[in-house]
Amino acid sequence: MGDKSVFDKIKGKGEEVISQISSELVSNPLFMKAVEGAMDAKKKIDRTATTAMSAMNFPTTKDIHKLHKRLDAIESKMDEILEAVQSKRRSRKSGE
Repeated sequence: MGDKSVFDKIKGKGEEVISQISSELVSNPLFMKAVEGAMDAKKKIDRTATTAMSAMNFPTTKDIHKLHKRLDAIESKMDEILEAVQSKRRSRKSGE
């Protein structure tokens, strides 16, 4: 069972090729410049989209995350209040 299957051999060779290509791309200044340009373009698009959404009064992803945190805090507080009310009821019933 020490022999590798054909699939394992092909997979290993594929990983080697991908690793080699990745190394060559990362060391290529033109490729890296293109990647940087794409990342800068994405940042600009994100800023523009955020501005447009804000102008149209749509919530941004950041707004949604803030709202989610606030709702989690409210839910937690409501759970505490409910537990306190139930505890009070239990203590009244046991005292009767």
